[in-house]
Order: sequence, then structure tokens, then C-alpha cells
Amino acid sequence: MRELLLPRAPAEVLSYADNVTFFCRFHHIDQAAQLLSEFMPDVVNFFIHHRMTILAAKSSVTVFTLDPKEFNRHPAIFVNGASLSLVRKPKLLGVHFDPLFTFVYHVREVAGKVGHCT
Repeated sequence: MRELLLPRAPAEVLSYADNVTFFCRFHHIDQAAQLLSEFMPDVVNFFIHHRMTILAAKSSVTVFTLDPKEFNRHPAIFVNGASLSLVRKPKLLGVHFDPLFTFVYHVREVAGKVGHCT
């Protein structure tokens, strides 16, 4: 992944195992979506060059925001012509994230599992 050239400053790439995550920070969701959409052809070409495939059906978009009115928005990001699905509460490395970064959902999930053990 080090060879993959990143777009402008507010974007970052994190990879682990067979997963790749692209982070993009903007005040407006549409700007972040546009930047990532413009970057996707380079990502697809990088994966093809390294004999890998990106499956839109196994890929998703998550919006993290401080504005509750914004977290239901679905940014239009496409891979190979297919729109990526919106996942509001992804689980990454065992941690449940929620759009407002309150971690309430994660705490409830963990508390529920602990409650079953006692």
C-alpha cells in the first residue's frame, strides 16, 4: 500500500490483513465523497497491477460526523461502476463505531456479552 499515491492532504490509508480503509476529513461530506471518488480509479488500477480485486459488494462507506443531521447521508462513491453501500455502525478490529463517535453502541454490545457470562 505504500506505493499507492494518496490524494490531497485530508486523506489517509490504513491497511490490515486483507482490508484497506480510506479516511478523508472535510467539513462537508460531499467534498470528501468527491475526493474519494476521484481517487478510486487509481486505487482500482493499483489493485489490478498487484493482481488483487476490489469487490463493491464487500466494500462500504461510513460517515462520522458531529452533526446528527448528517450521519444518514449516503455519499456517492463508486468502485468499478457500482455504488458502495452505507454502513452506519461498522465493526473494525473488534470495536463498534457509531457515526457520532459516542461508542454507546459498542458499550451496549460489550455489556450484553459480559452480562451473558455472569
